[in-house]
Amino acid sequence: MKRLFFITVFSAILGCNAQKKVDLSTTDVNMNYIFSSMYSTQPLHKELFNNSLFLSVYKFSDSKLSKGKMISESDEFMSSYMVSVTPDGDRYTGSKLYKIEGVFNPKIIKVEEDKYPFFTIKVEHGLKSDRKTESFQFKGE
Repeated sequence: MKRLFFITVFSAILGCNAQKKVDLSTTDVNMNYIFSSMYSTQPLHKELFNNSLFLSVYKFSDSKLSKGKMISESDEFMSSYMVSVTPDGDRYTGSKLYKIEGVFNPKIIKVEEDKYPFFTIKVEHGLKSDRKTESFQFKGE
């Protein structure tokens, strides 16, 4: 019985040692702002140009841009998208980061490949009664 207890406790201790807390605190105020404002919805991930570029788009509430521009009926904040483009899907290399900012209630309609390495993201945004679609072109390399 002692032996079984010892094996159980020892196994539990070994299992806990594999887990650790990593402090990723940063003094970069902009990164803290973006991460704390991200929506919990799934980001958009898309492979472009036959897996030559990998796109990730994250939506976040951009209250800094909303000052004086909130919709009074709903107190809605402006939103923005962070766009990350990684070559060949290698997450350990640097990515290009872009920001689509200052849009009300945005929805990504389409991501289109243009001539390599350019691509376009079409975003619909605005009030329910006044929606418009804008295209934003990016360079992936």
